[in-house]
Amino acid sequence: MTNQLSKHFPVILTLLILLYIITATSYAATNTIDSESNLLPGTYKLSLIVFDPDERYPAELRFKLNDKGQVVTGTANYPTYNCSAVIKKATASNNGVSFTEEITVGQDDCSSMSYSITVNPSYLFKPNSHGYIKVVVLDDNKLIRTDQKRYNYTPTKYSSFRVKYKINGWDDISSSQNIACLNKYISLRNKTARGKKAHDILYSVVRKKNINDTYYSFIKRYPNSSHVPNAVEQMYINARQSNRLFSLFKQLKPILNNKKSIQNTYTLVKQEKDLKLLDEFHRQFSGHGVIALSDYTQEKAKLFRLSNKTSDYIAAYLLEKKGEDLVAALALSEGLEEIDEVRNNINTSGYYSSYESNTFAKAYRSLNTFPGYMRAYMLLGKQADLQKAVSLVVKTKTKSLPSYNLFHGHGFASANQERAAVTFFKIAQTIDTTQSYYAFIDTYPNSPQVNKAVAEIFNFVQQQNNEKTYLTFIQAFPKSAQAHEARNNILKFAKKSGDINAYRDVIRKFPDSIVAKEAIAAIFRLVSKKNTIVAYEGFLAEYPRSSEASNAVTAIFKLTCKQDTNEAYNTFIAQYPNSHLVTQAISQKLALIVKAHKYNIVKNKQAKIEEYKSFIANHPHSPSVSGAIAAIFNIRTKQNEISDFLAFLKNYPKSPEATKAISSIYKLVDKKRNIAGYDWFMNKFPYSPEAKQALLSMHNVAYEMAADIDTVTAYNDFIIAFPLAKEVEEANKRAYKIEKGSFTGTFKDEEKQAKSLLTLSKRIITKGSKLSSDDNIGYFLVANRMNDLLSEEFLGTEAALRYEESNERQRFQNKFMGKLDKLNRNLASINSNTSNLSRMLQSQSQMMNNHFEKAAQDRDMQNQITQQHRIWERTGDKYFY
Repeated sequence: MTNQLSKHFPVILTLLILLYIITATSYAATNTIDSESNLLPGTYKLSLIVFDPDERYPAELRFKLNDKGQVVTGTANYPTYNCSAVIKKATASNNGVSFTEEITVGQDDCSSMSYSITVNPSYLFKPNSHGYIKVVVLDDNKLIRTDQKRYNYTPTKYSSFRVKYKINGWDDISSSQNIACLNKYISLRNKTARGKKAHDILYSVVRKKNINDTYYSFIKRYPNSSHVPNAVEQMYINARQSNRLFSLFKQLKPILNNKKSIQNTYTLVKQEKDLKLLDEFHRQFSGHGVIALSDYTQEKAKLFRLSNKTSDYIAAYLLEKKGEDLVAALALSEGLEEIDEVRNNINTSGYYSSYESNTFAKAYRSLNTFPGYMRAYMLLGKQADLQKAVSLVVKTKTKSLPSYNLFHGHGFASANQERAAVTFFKIAQTIDTTQSYYAFIDTYPNSPQVNKAVAEIFNFVQQQNNEKTYLTFIQAFPKSAQAHEARNNILKFAKKSGDINAYRDVIRKFPDSIVAKEAIAAIFRLVSKKNTIVAYEGFLAEYPRSSEASNAVTAIFKLTCKQDTNEAYNTFIAQYPNSHLVTQAISQKLALIVKAHKYNIVKNKQAKIEEYKSFIANHPHSPSVSGAIAAIFNIRTKQNEISDFLAFLKNYPKSPEATKAISSIYKLVDKKRNIAGYDWFMNKFPYSPEAKQALLSMHNVAYEMAADIDTVTAYNDFIIAFPLAKEVEEANKRAYKIEKGSFTGTFKDEEKQAKSLLTLSKRIITKGSKLSSDDNIGYFLVANRMNDLLSEEFLGTEAALRYEESNERQRFQNKFMGKLDKLNRNLASINSNTSNLSRMLQSQSQMMNNHFEKAAQDRDMQNQITQQHRIWERTGDKYFY
């Protein structure tokens, strides 16, 4: 758009200015309209085609209208000419808005124009409709038509409200009867004058409906409204008519905070003169600080007095402590019990003010009775009241005390109670009957005079001196000082009769007393005179926990010992398993078996053993078991056979005789001087003290075999099979001597002899290397001996020199030193009997057997070892082998 054409574009520029308003800085409109203009508040966005007389061109218009009918922002844009503008002047009317634009971009190409926007009446409440508004451009007061291409409208909350409820203007609000519409209008206009006026209109609608639920909703929504007091009053009137005031208070409690309303309602409640209603209202609304406690208390006391009942006068007195209320309550009371009831209702603790005590004492005296004067005396402690009370008793010349239960548990001062107790005890002494003393004790059980009263009653009981009166006394006063004497007197009656049933009766009546124990002792003396098992058993059945029970068991045992039979002892043990005499009874049973075996030559060995076994099985935890085991040992091993000792050990491995049995077995093995026997013993009893000796003896026998054969191979077999033997050193010396003689001499080729000796040494090492490091120590000992011979006798030979300087020799020497060190440690363990001895015994057995079975060098040595095994297997009993 150019300046030549600018005459034709004022409308376009104006529209562009309006569209830019949305993003431009807001400003106040030059003219305001009625807030309910037909052009609804909101944001408008339009795309137009402007029909200029000379040309057509597009325009984009944006503007925002606030709830007061003011254009606050607006812009216009002309894309064809790259021009844009903002709205600077806006004039509003009830039917729309007009404004002018100011070009901000493209001033050289475009000039400012004006716009007029009006509402289409047929689309009054359809602002999102494309036909809602009409737009024209004003250029030099000439109208230029436009055509809308795109249209968008964004409403405000207030414009949405107007559309929803079809609101044209204020007249529609002021005449509305729709509570929801008015509530919404007030929420949108609550800070305006019309918003406040709408609030009054709303309440007028609520008042016309006159429904408590509607009032409730109004109060809940507008708790600070000036109409709340009137609304609460109307709710009260409605609830009163339907007899639902209690429900109303509960309904209003969570929402009512208006102090004036609470105070007004309280005034209405007081007019009802209903105590329950008053209490309920106070319970619901006392926390608001509106109702003074003193006013509530005074009002409540007034209502109590209206009933003219004793209990209500008491309630009024407790509220305000006015003496006339107490006097009125007592005036309506008749008799001692009703006056007591007034006292208890006023104060159950027994502490009264001076006024209260005097008022009650006056009421009690007015009865002119013994209890009445005693009550007055116990309240105030005045002797005049006590004297009048006693004089009334004396005048009647009664033979029984007045009813004491009338003076119990009414909270009188303790000092006055004790004065009354002393007086009543004197009256009891004047009457001087058991009934008078019983009556005194029933009334004043904690008085110091009670012990005197009990003593007086016991005097009457002693005068009668019969079991029935003593029993009655004991039942009444079981913890009194005289109760024990009464029980002793009853026991004396039993002793006098000498009848066991009389003693039983005493025990039944006084089961936990001293006389019961004495009676039980007396019964035991009578039983002891009979001195029979049946009599003692009967006593134990009746009195199993008595102190004489153990004496009864002892007496039964003595009688059992006189019988001295296995059956008698078994019966005693079964009946009294927890008695300390059971051990002695079991010992006596064993003595019977020993005695029977001593003089019985018919029974065989096994039968006797089975008898002792049966004894042990029946009494496994008895100390006498050791004696039975010792007897079995003597019988079983009498023939001094290995199999007998082994059979004993199988059954009694932890008995004291077990050590003796093992020692005896070793002696029998040692007599045979058999390597297989020693080997068997070491494997059978590796932890026994004799195991070490068996090892040494095995070594000695084996060495003697090698020495008798006296060959290098025999000695080698001994050394390899028994490297731990102390004779190994001697065997090596003898073998060295024989080898030296066989390998040296005048006519021998030393070089060949050296090579031969070295070859044999290496073969020995190679053979030993195939075994475990624990089993090849003997091979190294033999090889080392041969190496020593090589270095001592053939040092000048080339073979010896090469071997001495070789790494092979050094490796052998290092291994040999390690083996020798381990050998020395094992020998030290054997000598000190360490815990490793059993492991070394097992290792020795394995090395011996493996060597002679698979790698023996000397045939004679192997044959003799094999022969010893066969002899042991042949002569040894299969039972133990």
